[in-house]
Amino acid sequence: MNPRRFARRRESGVLVVASGLVAAWPRFAEACAVCFGGGDSNWTAGFFAGTVLMLLLPPALVVTAGIVIYRATKRQEARRAAQGAASRPTQPTVSSPSRAASPLHLVR
Repeated sequence: MNPRRFARRRESGVLVVASGLVAAWPRFAEACAVCFGGGDSNWTAGFFAGTVLMLLLPPALVVTAGIVIYRATKRQEARRAAQGAASRPTQPTVSSPSRAASPLHLVR
């Protein structure tokens, strides 16, 4: 086995074990990078609210963009349908027979 490779593995193992010991040590485990004063501090609630906001913002943006695109598509479809109906020649509608609509009325 290559001595350098063995030394790297040993250094990696020592680093993993040291990290595990530091994380398991109670004094270090209590230390939180964002607590700044314990559980009764306003900082904890502020960081929690900020975390929730950052977690909810991306899905809210994606859903909002989806709704906007969907509504714009439906509006465009309605506009095209209205333009298509306006460009078609209109057919006279046949209503119930009456004296005014009768061709015989024009002959008399």
